Amino acid sequence: TDLSQLEISTYVPQECYDRVLIGKSIMKIIHQDRELGEVTIVYKSPTINTVLRTFEVRGKLESDSMKLVPGNLVRVLLVTERREGAGIPSGAVVMRKDKACVFINESGKALLKEIETGLENEGRIEIRSGEVTEKDQVIHVGQNMLNPGDPVKVTGGGN
Repeated sequence: TDLSQLEISTYVPQECYDRVLIGKSIMKIIHQDRELGEVTIVYKSPTINTVLRTFEVRGKLESDSMKLVPGNLVRVLLVTERREGAGIPSGAVVMRKDKACVFINESGKALLKEIETGLENEGRIEIRSGEVTEKDQVIHVGQNMLNPGDPVKVTGGGN
């Protein structure tokens, strides 16, 4: 077996079909709780399995640097889109009048700011728009019971 010709193959739920793009979408490869790297998707099945409602994607390993051999079982995280931007803990977002908002600690008082959210991953959510800056102290514990103007007391590390 030529280890320089290995492929990673996985099956993805049909809901992701339109978001997976050959040559752009990425698979993060994890083996035995160690992240080994990323491979670009080079194949996407033209059909969806009608029984399992999944489709196959494949990525080629560029070299044997991942130290994998045929038959290894790996965990794959599919990355269909990457963006860099401000993010906050997902739980910090509260819904008020059908709008996403966050509370900010403004000089010991709760200030409500409307935001537009984006991608969510691993307990964090992207802020696509809104007047929240890196300097703002976003309240992410106890915020569901707050009202604008309520007094706020920072406890712990203040993160």
